[in-house]
Amino acid sequence: MPFVLLCAALAQSGTVENRPYTDLRPFHFGILVGSHLQDLELVNVGPQVLTLPDGTQQTYLVTADQDRWDNGFNVGVLGELRLSDYFQFRFAPTLYFGTRHISFHNMDEHAPDSLLSRSQNLKTVYIGASLDLIYASKRNGNHRPYVMAGLSPVINLTGRENDYLKLKRYDVFLEAGIGCDFYLPFFKLRPELKFMYSLTNSLDTDHASRLRDVSMKPYAMSVNKAKSKMNISPNHSSRWRQCLTCAGMACLLVLSSCHSTYHLTNVSRSRILIDSRYDAQPDAQAAAFVKPYAHKVDSIMEPVVGRSAHEMVAKKPESDLSNLLSDILLWSGASFKENPDFAVYNMGGIRASLPVGDVTYGDVLNVAPFENHICFLTLTGDKVLQLFREMAVRHGEGVSKGVRLVITKDGQLQSATIGGQPVDTTRNYRIATLDYLAQGNDGLTAFKAKTNVVSPQEEQYDIRYIIVNYFRQLAQQHKAADAQVEGRITIK
Repeated sequence: MPFVLLCAALAQSGTVENRPYTDLRPFHFGILVGSHLQDLELVNVGPQVLTLPDGTQQTYLVTADQDRWDNGFNVGVLGELRLSDYFQFRFAPTLYFGTRHISFHNMDEHAPDSLLSRSQNLKTVYIGASLDLIYASKRNGNHRPYVMAGLSPVINLTGRENDYLKLKRYDVFLEAGIGCDFYLPFFKLRPELKFMYSLTNSLDTDHASRLRDVSMKPYAMSVNKAKSKMNISPNHSSRWRQCLTCAGMACLLVLSSCHSTYHLTNVSRSRILIDSRYDAQPDAQAAAFVKPYAHKVDSIMEPVVGRSAHEMVAKKPESDLSNLLSDILLWSGASFKENPDFAVYNMGGIRASLPVGDVTYGDVLNVAPFENHICFLTLTGDKVLQLFREMAVRHGEGVSKGVRLVITKDGQLQSATIGGQPVDTTRNYRIATLDYLAQGNDGLTAFKAKTNVVSPQEEQYDIRYIIVNYFRQLAQQHKAADAQVEGRITIK
C-alpha cells in the first residue's frame, strides 16, 4: 500500500521520463542536420597603387563587402563520450554547404560604368571535425539544457582561380553555443544554436598575384584579411531511423528564424568638395559633437616622438623616406639579436610624407598606417637575385644601405651588389622586412621561399612602434632623423 501511494504521488507531481537511461551510456552516436548562415568579415586595404602592364601606375579605391546572408545546409555524424554526470566530449565530422555574396564598388570617379560595381558568389564546401566540450545541467523531466565550446579544423573543398576572392584551403574555427536535449519516446532531439568564428586569416592572399586578367586585380587586392563566421542551428538525433523526421524539423525551425531583414537596395555616390568654406562657416552642432572625440584623438596623435632634419617623401626608384624606413628595419635587428644583411620596405606601404621638424605619433601613423609587423627571414642567394629582379619589374622598392641595384628602363635587373659584393648564390642571406611582404605580396614572390622566420605578432612589434622607438632613441641623443638619396637603386 505505501509503495502504490508513492507511485501515484510521483505520477501526479511530475511527468513520465522518456528514455531514462540514455545519458548513462558511456558512448553513443547520432546524426546532425541543419541550416546555417555564412558571414565573411572583410578588411579593405583602402587606396592602392597598381602597376599596369605598360609600366604606368594607377590608383584604385575599391571596397568589398558581403551584402547579404544566404542560407546554407550542413549534415554530419557525431559521437559523444560521457565524461561525468555533467560533462560530455563530442566529435562531429560535418559537411557545410554555403554561399557568400560579395559586392565590390570602385570609388574612382573616372572609372567607366562597367567597372563601378562587380559581384561574386563565393561558394564554399567545408568538411570539418568539431571537437567540443559540453556542460549540461541536471535533467529536468524530458529537458536538459547545455552549453558547449570547442574547436573545428576545416578543409575548404572549393575555390576557383578566376574568382576575385579565394579562401584558404585550411582553416580553424572557434565554436560556442547553447542547446537543449528533448527526450522523446523513441529518440533524443537536440536543437542547438552554435556560433563559429575563424581563428586565422581565411583569405588566400596569394590569389591576386595568380590572376591573369589585369582588370580583376584591383578588386582581388582590395581585401587583405578576412574572418569566416557561421551561425548554425542543427538538430541531432540519436537514432538513424529518425533521420528524415529530424531533417524536416530542423529545416522548418531554422528557415523560420534565420532571415535577415536588411537588404542592399541601392548604391549611390557623389563628390563633396571640402575646402575653406567650411572654416568660414563652421557647423556649431557638428563641432560640439566632434569635440570630445577630437580631444581623445589629439591626446594620442599629438605627442612628439622625435625630429626630422628635412621633409622626406617616398617615390620610385629610390627616395629619402624609403631609405630611412628600410634602415630602421635594419636598425631594429639588434633588439631581436638579429644581424640582417639588408632590409626591404615596400613603397606601397608608405602612405604619407614625413614633415620637417617635430615628428608626432600621428605623423608616424600617417606614414605607416597598416598593422604590419617586423619579420626576419632567410633566403638563398638565387632567391635574393629573384627578389631583386622582381623589384626591377616594379621599378624599385625600399632597400637598406649597402644594397646597390642597377635596373633598365624596361624593368630588367642589370646588376646587384650587397655590401659592395655581388650576390653569392651559394650562401644564405638574412633579411629584415614586413610580415606582409614575407607572405609574397606586392609581387615579391621570392619571399615565399623563406626559411628560419622570426616574426613576433605582439602589438609592440608593429612597424609603427619600431619607427617611434627609432625616433625616440635619436631624440635622447639630441639628433634628428636624416636620410638622403644615395644611388641605392638607379635606372639606366
